[in-house]
Amino acid sequence: MILHGNKIRRRDPPFAFMANPSSRPGFLADMADALDTAEFGIIAAAIDKRPFADRGQPKLDPYHVALGYCMENTWDYLRSLNQHRLTTHIVMEGRNPRQNAALASAFHRIRNGSARWRSMVGLDLVLARKKLNITGLQIADLTAQPIGKWIITPSQPNRAWGVASRKLLKPPKILRAELELQALMAVP
Repeated sequence: MILHGNKIRRRDPPFAFMANPSSRPGFLADMADALDTAEFGIIAAAIDKRPFADRGQPKLDPYHVALGYCMENTWDYLRSLNQHRLTTHIVMEGRNPRQNAALASAFHRIRNGSARWRSMVGLDLVLARKKLNITGLQIADLTAQPIGKWIITPSQPNRAWGVASRKLLKPPKILRAELELQALMAVP
């Protein structure tokens, strides 16, 4: 079963059982326990995309800005473990061919000429469809929304934020305010 956060929240099949008030708390508690006990770390970025549209210069893609932040901080983390010279596969959800090509191009541009690091050649991009049921993609999907929700409205109750916040390798980076994009990479 693919644990798709939107389907869980909307109670779409195969999560229609979540509409039953007696089933929901137990399932969510089991999910929280599974995430809490799993060994992984998160590096996250949230970007307010509005300022990117208001610039009078060539358009910067906010997703690529968030990708750069996450890649550089993943590299920092790997350096802290003296693992940066080894190949690390960064698995990201694939979309359509055009989006995949743009993502791969941005990834390689950042990897080969980072502003902070001259090169992060140990990082290798793997694009995978959600239907492949890859654990890291599922974790990213389940934790992105609680992190983004906390950044947008930190005072609003958010039980899932408690689990996600304990997995952050460092506080989420908020680039240019708050809003909608959470670029997230789960680091095993």
